[in-house]
Amino acid sequence: SNEIHAKHLYNIAGKYAVHLKIIDTSAGLNAQYLLKDSVEITNSPNFNLGADTAVCANANYKLETVVAPGYTYLWQDNSTGHFLMPQKSGTYSCMVKNKMGCFYADTVQLVIKPLAIPKFDYTVNKTQVIFADSSKNANGILWKFGDNTTSNQLNPVHNYPDLGTYTAWQIVSNSCNTDSVSHTIIINQTRVKMFLGEGNMVLYPNPTAGLIYLENLHEWNAAEIKIYAANGKEISNNCTYHYFNGKLQVDLTSVADGIYIVQVVQNAHSTSYSIVKQMH
Repeated sequence: SNEIHAKHLYNIAGKYAVHLKIIDTSAGLNAQYLLKDSVEITNSPNFNLGADTAVCANANYKLETVVAPGYTYLWQDNSTGHFLMPQKSGTYSCMVKNKMGCFYADTVQLVIKPLAIPKFDYTVNKTQVIFADSSKNANGILWKFGDNTTSNQLNPVHNYPDLGTYTAWQIVSNSCNTDSVSHTIIINQTRVKMFLGEGNMVLYPNPTAGLIYLENLHEWNAAEIKIYAANGKEISNNCTYHYFNGKLQVDLTSVADGIYIVQVVQNAHSTSYSIVKQMH
């Protein structure tokens, strides 16, 4: 080029030699000067974060750019790695710049679909159990009651045919995953007759979440009530007692889950019965 301020478009990245020839014809001179230098042409970064999409939370989805020496990265959250692992739905963008200051940016919209999380509570009433669903993000649900029966109802009520211990499963699913959780269900007698001389004393509920009641206990102040852990250690002082409306309430809330022995001595009569303390 003979232009004083020359412009040139390079089509291929690389390093090019540039020569500038200067001819000085002033004052009758014909002097020539040759200046040599070089220019380095680099490609602008080019990458694609992909199309807008929806992915599951367990997919370990990765947004990747391009890796090259001298490149720097800036994401929308100010992180500076060449890739990003999205954790929530939103708009994600990254600007990549090379060592010459040339840059390229791309943006993508992501929806992170949540996983199905199983969870349930239950209430035991004699041989009937009321199941209450509290799962999250589930589109499908299956209950397995542990007695070879199942249900697809959201909050089923199930009657167990026999006393015993059962493992109840809740299995939930959506388009991303299937997961399950279980609880041990103890079906036991809920009202136990205990013979103490005149009349029959009744103890319930069993199992209990914390409170048990003794009915038909004549002159309970004259009765001696002791509670023992399965290892034989007496824990009577760890419980509280309240008599009202003809029945005695025993509060086992403060003791750990397990099997306990309730012993009642009254009018020279003594009887014992095992109870199960079981929090959900």
